[in-house]
Amino acid sequence: MKTVRLSLITLLFNFLLILPNTFAQDYTTWSLPDGAMARLGKGKITGNIAFTPDGNRLAVASSIGIWIYDVRPGKEKELDLLTGHTGSVTVIAFSPDGKILASGGRDGTIRLWDVVTGEQKKQLIGHKWTISALAFSPDGQTLASAIGHEAEMIPPQIGIEIDIKLWNIETGEVAATFRGHGKDITSLAFSPDEKTLASSGKDSKVLLWNVATGRNAMLLTEHDENVFYIGFSPDGKTIATGSWDDTVKLWDATTSSLKNTIIEKGFVGVSSVAFSPKDSTIAVGGHDTIRLWDLQTKTHIRSFKGHGGNISSIAFSPDGNTFATVGDRFDNTIMLWDLRAAKHRTTIKEHTSAVRCLTYSPDGKTIASGGRNGDGYLWDAQTGERKATLKGHYDEMKFITYTSDGSTVITGGRNRSVHQWEGRKRLLQTRTRKPKSSLRLATTSGVSRIRSMTYSPDGNFVAATGRDKWILMIWNARTGRKVNVHSDQSHRSWRVLFSPDGSILAEADNTLKIRLWNPKTGQITKTLNLHGRFEQRNTHMAFSADGKLLANTREEDTVQIWDVASGKEVALMKMPESGVTKVQFSPNGALIATAFKDGTMHIFSRHTEEHLAGYKGHTEGISALTFSPDSRAIASGSDDGTILIWELQ
Repeated sequence: MKTVRLSLITLLFNFLLILPNTFAQDYTTWSLPDGAMARLGKGKITGNIAFTPDGNRLAVASSIGIWIYDVRPGKEKELDLLTGHTGSVTVIAFSPDGKILASGGRDGTIRLWDVVTGEQKKQLIGHKWTISALAFSPDGQTLASAIGHEAEMIPPQIGIEIDIKLWNIETGEVAATFRGHGKDITSLAFSPDEKTLASSGKDSKVLLWNVATGRNAMLLTEHDENVFYIGFSPDGKTIATGSWDDTVKLWDATTSSLKNTIIEKGFVGVSSVAFSPKDSTIAVGGHDTIRLWDLQTKTHIRSFKGHGGNISSIAFSPDGNTFATVGDRFDNTIMLWDLRAAKHRTTIKEHTSAVRCLTYSPDGKTIASGGRNGDGYLWDAQTGERKATLKGHYDEMKFITYTSDGSTVITGGRNRSVHQWEGRKRLLQTRTRKPKSSLRLATTSGVSRIRSMTYSPDGNFVAATGRDKWILMIWNARTGRKVNVHSDQSHRSWRVLFSPDGSILAEADNTLKIRLWNPKTGQITKTLNLHGRFEQRNTHMAFSADGKLLANTREEDTVQIWDVASGKEVALMKMPESGVTKVQFSPNGALIATAFKDGTMHIFSRHTEEHLAGYKGHTEGISALTFSPDSRAIASGSDDGTILIWELQ
């Protein structure tokens, strides 16, 4: 289902007419891929943020596109979602006149958007890897771009060159190419007089380029680690550099001499920097705190605190009265701060981390998801509204499931914690829930992190494999005490999964075997011997609803199906592409769904093995699948931080 894009201007004037009780989460249907009914979550924030020159709107680079927000006081709302990149958006920049928005992504392309209509004007193709930095010249006629995000890790024979390109905005052609950095380029900035382009990189270099000649001179910053930021003050007299060595250095733009180093005892980490456009203020983001400094007096003005992690991006409004900040992947919120009142103004939420686990409630009315940041969410499966946030895990959530009566949600975390949550309580508004009970799973084996974790449907057991040990563990789910521990240096356990009745525990390892265990006795009942080349760490498993069949991903492009009672292979299904990440049976036993690293999903007939349909909508790999109880819909969760609900014909 495709939605018709409305212009930003139309939306700006019309959204005030929408009644508050109408479908509040209407953005869940914007820019949907064919076959999808709704999108839950806005995806991860994967790049920077930028104000429009009038200060009324804020653009946010995300894993699924560019979100445009109205950020006028008291009128904060989503306005549009610009989609076109086939991967995460990594960097954005507005032209000085505010008419063009440039975006770069992991797909290696640069897109130019009409800010009024939201339509894509041009696509600039020339780089061979992820776009890591963009900067418009002050006259708006030139766009500088650079590549990064581990480009230096690509083997030399592939031909990746870490370069900077200057683009003519009118023609879309490359005007010049600069090379000088040996590792990822992290930031670009034009001087106000347009004569100099500054670049910083993970090689700790800061280069000052003569735009006319292409010659460069190195700024000897003496930073001890990667330089992630380079910027000019509004008057062009000062250059600021920010580094992972926890310092921000200020330089005389004419003489290249060091003017000052910003570092304060007790300030943990430097992760983002931004100049105010109107005065001598510079903002420095660190761990959960933003500090403002006056460049003239070289003094700390004030601090703002509110995020739950590092500040990944800072942007000032053009009038300098407001600034916006983004938290890291464990926070995924945008906060707006009023500088004149020196206080927090509002928080933009609904951006979520990578989805790691996913399930429907037994009645099909709710979808529960768990994320890489440890948070869980309960979503209304009909409206897409987030009903609750489950906060209690402090690391990646490994599983989320409902009890059979739907009264309780059970979650397990990477740090060996298991929480129980209220599953049915009716909520009139979105709330943050605390677990009604928790367990810390006991271990004497030295295991501190979990690789794979599963909960038995009968509620008796929790099983897991250790991330830092070659070990399989089974606990009593009610007491948290160990029932069985199996350690074998000859193989490493990668995945564990209970059968629907809880009587079998399937364990996939790295030696071309799947072992079926009796969790009560700790004995192996059957061993499934796999054949051929097999990258076991990428193996995923699924039981059919009646527990009679077990499916597993095999190699990169096949799915193997076993008869559990006999231990014999009954089918070997060739996939239409490689990179299988998930496999799932429908509750009625008629369908098999497979998911892939490129964000696609395919549906097959269980009985005939016929390919029935293919779906493409995620910008990153699918990490979780769940069918609705009636088998008429399927939800896919992705590393892009969203859940798509697909209607099955």
